[in-house]
Order: sequence, then C-alpha cells, then structure tokens
Amino acid sequence: MSYSLKARMAVRTVTMDMYSPYIGVIKGCFPNAEIIIDRFHIAQHLNRALNQIRIQTMNDLRYKSPTDYKKLKKQWRLVLKNSSDLNFHDYYTHRLYDGMVSEYIMANYLIELSPELRDSYEIVNKLKRSVRDYNFKRFKQVLMNSKKRTYPRKVRTVLQTLEKYLDSI
Repeated sequence: MSYSLKARMAVRTVTMDMYSPYIGVIKGCFPNAEIIIDRFHIAQHLNRALNQIRIQTMNDLRYKSPTDYKKLKKQWRLVLKNSSDLNFHDYYTHRLYDGMVSEYIMANYLIELSPELRDSYEIVNKLKRSVRDYNFKRFKQVLMNSKKRTYPRKVRTVLQTLEKYLDSI
C-alpha cells in the first residue's frame, strides 16, 4: 500500500503460490493484476501428495514385506522423479534387487506395490508433464478426467485445489 493507486493499477501480473489468503490481498492491492500460479508450486504440491501416498504404502508394508518397505524408504527419489526422466538404458546391480536393474525397472517395481500408489503416480506424472510442456489444454483435460476415477484422499484434495485455481494456472 506504500505505492500510489495509479502504480498499483498498472501492475499486470502477480506470480504466487496457492495460498488462498494472499489472493484476496493481491486482488485488493492490485485490482487489475492477473494472478498466475507458478509451476514450481504446482509440482511441489503434486510431489507432496505423491510422497504421502508412498509413505502410507511404505508403512502398510512395514511388517508384511520388510524388503519392500526398505525399497520404498531408501528409494523415495525414484517415486518422485518424473517418469520421463527415469533412466531405462543403463542396467546395474543393486543390493535391494536381484539381477540387473535400471531406474525405470526399480520405479515400476515400487509403484506396483500398491494400486493407490500406482494410480497416484500416473496422474501426478501426467499433470507434471503437462506443466513442464506448457500444455494447459492437456493439464485441464487430465484434471477433468480425474473425476472419473477414485484416488486417495490426499491426491484428490490436490486435484480439487488445482481445479479451484485453474484460471490462475
């Protein structure tokens, strides 16, 4: 508010995260500004939800399958890594797996441990890929198609939040 009304009216865009109290403040201070949700916070929001599902799956397997528990605990980065960035060319031995494996094989093994984790991984990666490629049309389509399926509560909450801020995205 230290700037004149004329200066504040000249602001065209404000880039921010999805913290709703700030949106009201921004609209009050900069009435002509278009609010833009930045890509980093979208990806961060999606990764947090996916990581919570990974932890839930990991805890479910703690006593049923201790080796799978260790894999999910130690290799959390593979689950959060963009599926298109996984290395599927280079094979090597890994102490937690039998035989030769690649990042792609290990990530697929991990997400197949739970249907909820697999479904969450797929939707999160589709959305992150759309954001990375600046493909808003595909992003919106993936969000709308997500209503047809059941996802864990944490993922559903993120999807609803993204849908709520679709205009700013």
